[in-house]
Amino acid sequence: CTGSEANDIALRMAQAVTGNTGIIATDHTYHGNTALVAQLGAKRAQIGELLLELTLFEQRLKDRQLNLAIQQKSVQSARALLEDRLKELNGDPELPEEAGEERRLGLVESINQAESRRDQALAEVQQLRVELHDLYALFEDLLAVNRALEQELSKRSGVAEDTEVSANRDDNATK
Repeated sequence: CTGSEANDIALRMAQAVTGNTGIIATDHTYHGNTALVAQLGAKRAQIGELLLELTLFEQRLKDRQLNLAIQQKSVQSARALLEDRLKELNGDPELPEEAGEERRLGLVESINQAESRRDQALAEVQQLRVELHDLYALFEDLLAVNRALEQELSKRSGVAEDTEVSANRDDNATK
């Protein structure tokens, strides 16, 4: 058995008996060339380097926490604005009457009511158009009847005028 194998077996037995995996070893020393013991002599970071890394990590953590706090405030502000906008759209029945019907009902309901009134007005306009069309047709019929009556009267009066003119002639001739 080589020294590397002896160290390897000793480490395995110690881990099996204790159930632990932690090992204390001297830096920059040779313990063998098996995978398990070769890592024992590897260079480890100095305490100062570890403290520096820990300080940098803590600073990054503080920066991220600060960033998160800023984002949370931004989200809260956005939520408040969204809630205000939703109240504006959906209405807030708890508002006093002085706030106005549109704010109490909300823009959506106000628009729906305005569209309903517009639709009613358009229906009334359409009904008036139909009535106007019917009245215009009746007017045209009355004009046609009136023209016919004028023509008939004109014919009758023309015959009556002719009769009067000849009667006048006869009277003048006998005198």
